[in-house]
Amino acid sequence: MKLGFDIHGVIDTFGVFQRMIDILVEAEDVEIHVLSGLEEKYLEVQIGHLIDLSRITNFFSVTDYLVETGAKVEWKDGLPWADEEAWNRAKTEYCDMVGIDVLFDDSPVYASYFDGSKTTYCQIHNTERKRYKTR
Repeated sequence: MKLGFDIHGVIDTFGVFQRMIDILVEAEDVEIHVLSGLEEKYLEVQIGHLIDLSRITNFFSVTDYLVETGAKVEWKDGLPWADEEAWNRAKTEYCDMVGIDVLFDDSPVYASYFDGSKTTYCQIHNTERKRYKTR
């Protein structure tokens, strides 16, 4: 089984997902994929204090993916910005490419992009997050 976890609003917000990852990595047939909009070089800063990064199967950065695929990414106020459609479908493309079974994410923006995908999109209701930035 391959499981994906978003960082912002999921891993960094709900301790239950940090504990779930700890438990799941002990299972032999489970892969843990962590997804974020930010670049991989920020992974340690983002969640290194919350989970053991050596137990992560793979990390996916929307920013790195878009740059690698030739999309234009600009930095504004310290955040990456790209074509909204490309940004919003990037996680779905990754999940389909590597065969993620379930993705836990708190953004309602991505849900419709998983229509027709084999990945089950599990939207976490995050009452602390009042606004979702869109690209």
